[in-house]
Amino acid sequence: GRTWTYNSSKKAAQYWGGTAPVDQWLLTPSIKMEAGKTYQLTFKTGLESALARDYKDLYVTVGNAATVEAQTTQIYHENIQSALMEGKTAYFTVPASGDYNVGFRCSGATSYNAIFVDNIAIVESKVIPEAVTDLTVKPQAAGALRADITFTLPSKDKAGNQLGKISSYTVLRADTTVVAQSATAKPGDAVTVTDTVPSAGFYTYKVTVTLTSPQPQQEQQSTDQSPSSSAQATPLGSKGHGT
Repeated sequence: GRTWTYNSSKKAAQYWGGTAPVDQWLLTPSIKMEAGKTYQLTFKTGLESALARDYKDLYVTVGNAATVEAQTTQIYHENIQSALMEGKTAYFTVPASGDYNVGFRCSGATSYNAIFVDNIAIVESKVIPEAVTDLTVKPQAAGALRADITFTLPSKDKAGNQLGKISSYTVLRADTTVVAQSATAKPGDAVTVTDTVPSAGFYTYKVTVTLTSPQPQQEQQSTDQSPSSSAQATPLGSKGHGT
């Protein structure tokens, strides 16, 4: 059957099959990695055709040998549906120092149109917290010009490791006005803060979380912020979402 090949015009790895379900692997060369460090994998992927019949499931794994059997840790999965070459990111750690290979697996339904993978890169990463979750903004009584912002602080970093501590969090209104800051919160804490706004209207809130390493059992020296979480609120009603 067909396997992953190199597309010289796209300058990318490609796989295309037929109408039967497939399970095809593309494995990188061995890469030396160290336990206790977080790694960032980036790559680009896209389809030859974006019709629904051409969608493909792409899994990314890490293992300690260049064999399918060794690919025991899944770090990414997406049903690829775009014909654009889009950047993807995954974070991971390894259980012990040594040589590792990354696997790209096209599995399940396929078609005669290809999936492409390109620009694979792995670098050592800072310890990056997950974004806050359950972010909501609820206006108080009509005319009060106050809103309650609630959210849950992350308990893990982007690689799935448990956070030992959080240095601080900051709540911003419209990216500029500091609503609240705290250096005493703990991973997984549920937080509620109240903001008094200058006038009725829609307001966007962002929550950032800062980690100052070393984390317990971590060796990296870094400070970083979580991806933003935002919501809009007005004293006359509200709507919000976390990202």
